[in-house]
Amino acid sequence: MKKRMNLRQRLGRSVVGIAARFSGDLFVRMPQSIGYTGVPSRSKRIRGWQMGSGSAATETLPDLPELRSASSDLIRNTPLAAGAMHTNVSGVIGTGLQFRPALRRELLGLSREEAQKKSDEITRELNLAFKTLSWEGNIPWIDLQEIILRGVLEKGDIGIARRYQKRPGDTYGLKIVLIEGERISNPGNLPDSDRIKGGVQFAKDGKVEGYHFTKHHPGDIAKPEDRKWSYVPAVGQNGLPLMLLPMVHLRPGQPRGVPYFAPIMELAKLLSDYTVYEADAAKNAAKLFGFIERQAGADIDDGQHVLDTGGSDVKTDDDEINIEDGSIVDLPEGQSIKIPEHGRPNSGFDPFVVAMLRQIGVALEIPFELLIKHFTASYTASRAALELAWQYFKRRRGWLSRHALNVIVEWILVEAVASGRLELPGFNDDPVKRQAWLSGEWLGSQRMSIDPLKEAKADEVDIKTRTKTRQQVMIERTGGQFDEKHDQLAHEDSRIAQDATTSPTQEEPASEDADNDEDEE
Repeated sequence: MKKRMNLRQRLGRSVVGIAARFSGDLFVRMPQSIGYTGVPSRSKRIRGWQMGSGSAATETLPDLPELRSASSDLIRNTPLAAGAMHTNVSGVIGTGLQFRPALRRELLGLSREEAQKKSDEITRELNLAFKTLSWEGNIPWIDLQEIILRGVLEKGDIGIARRYQKRPGDTYGLKIVLIEGERISNPGNLPDSDRIKGGVQFAKDGKVEGYHFTKHHPGDIAKPEDRKWSYVPAVGQNGLPLMLLPMVHLRPGQPRGVPYFAPIMELAKLLSDYTVYEADAAKNAAKLFGFIERQAGADIDDGQHVLDTGGSDVKTDDDEINIEDGSIVDLPEGQSIKIPEHGRPNSGFDPFVVAMLRQIGVALEIPFELLIKHFTASYTASRAALELAWQYFKRRRGWLSRHALNVIVEWILVEAVASGRLELPGFNDDPVKRQAWLSGEWLGSQRMSIDPLKEAKADEVDIKTRTKTRQQVMIERTGGQFDEKHDQLAHEDSRIAQDATTSPTQEEPASEDADNDEDEE
């Protein structure tokens, strides 16, 4: 009696039979998948492409010192990079970001009036703390925002350490110390390891434990013995962060940030050098100079002189001839002067530079028109460019809020509650209520307006449909606070009404249009 095969055995035999049946030339004749044509080993055009497949740390950390130096040099000496940096700061920070509390009053059990009163108290305390937030003591809060953003864009990241020092006249003792990216490094400049990479110390499970940084900037150290490292845990015993390292995370496991200009450094430098060369060529073309051309067989007179109008010799020690204005050149027999054709200004310079700037703008997420601060397209195209830029600025503003500004607000409110200046029930006991008290948004300058009248009408519609508040519109469009402006407008209306009742009434003369209307009737 034959044994019955189970399903696995039957499937196995079926697969073997099919493979035997389709063996031979059939598989050879079947077309193979070509996959991606951009694979360098398959394409002759890019066969020399040098690639890497390392981790986020191995592909970033070795190049970071040079990338930071190159980024700083571009910003200092290249108009393009300097302009892109200013555009970022103006679009993201503008005249300064202001925190507007948006309390979750349902979770906190507050009425509308109570929530508004608490929001006003929180705003008042935040403004007091912002005034003395700088460790140096002379940097306003708005400038601190700019320095943080510039540090991340230029160096890739920036350290923000929390300190406490209540100085005379300070309401709050909270201070923040800003640490440039170069100062954050491995102790003793040791090589990266599994636990410490780029000055960031990790736990065994991969969580960030803390940061190592030098007491002085590497460029300021005069003596090697002055180079000492400090260590700050990432989180304190109360669960609050002790130090932040805001950066743009591009890959999992990335220990340090990459400068904003890293993708366009090479192109920006070459474009800057090319611009300088063209400027030098145009400058030389504006000068009248030439070359001595000798005829064939003519004797070379080593004792030739170039005489100016006064008869003095202007031939240099290097046998170069300096021709001044009004010079009379006495050449030997058989020699003549040839004036070269410079072809400057270069007619192809502007189209080439424009093409390069468009590529750079794509990498920086800044539209070409805004990158060069020059709008020549139609209203629709210009508005579209500004809208794209505004989306980028909003995203960067949200990133800055999450990684730095919101944490600073929490630091301030923790001290305000601990010192008794604010009463926020449940802030220290209930995590849900703590987040309800911390809820808010950062408001700043709105996108550039091409047609202010259209923007004003759009704001009017947003207010009517309750999409925006008057406070938000004021901050975005003109700056200032609703309460102050409301009181000022009420004062102005009262003055106008008072003047209208006390001033003598005068009969207004009939307008010409009215006379014309009567004539027509």
